[in-house]
Amino acid sequence: MNIITRVAGQVLAVGVTRAVGEPVDLGGGTLVPVAIVAHAFGGGGDQGDGDEDGAGGAGGSAFVWPVGAYVADASGVRFRGNPVLWGVVATPLVLATGIGAALVVRAVRR
Repeated sequence: MNIITRVAGQVLAVGVTRAVGEPVDLGGGTLVPVAIVAHAFGGGGDQGDGDEDGAGGAGGSAFVWPVGAYVADASGVRFRGNPVLWGVVATPLVLATGIGAALVVRAVRR
């Protein structure tokens, strides 16, 4: 089995099943965590000479963003977002919008 096949087998183990966590019973309700999972990998090598294996290598990266959780209780099921994540996502967008608006206002005044 070559290294690419081995790495691909390991990466396939982390997928959609990891994006939705195991339900947690809170006594009065149930919480199901939800995350965005992304991964990438690559590798390469040569065939080698005769009976010898060739040289090769592989690498990869992954990240998980906890998006929020589904909460089920007596009042029903609702999604509760992770405010820290939304702040991290919104801050650059608000900053870019503000800078863009300032540049437009400056250009119109000239």
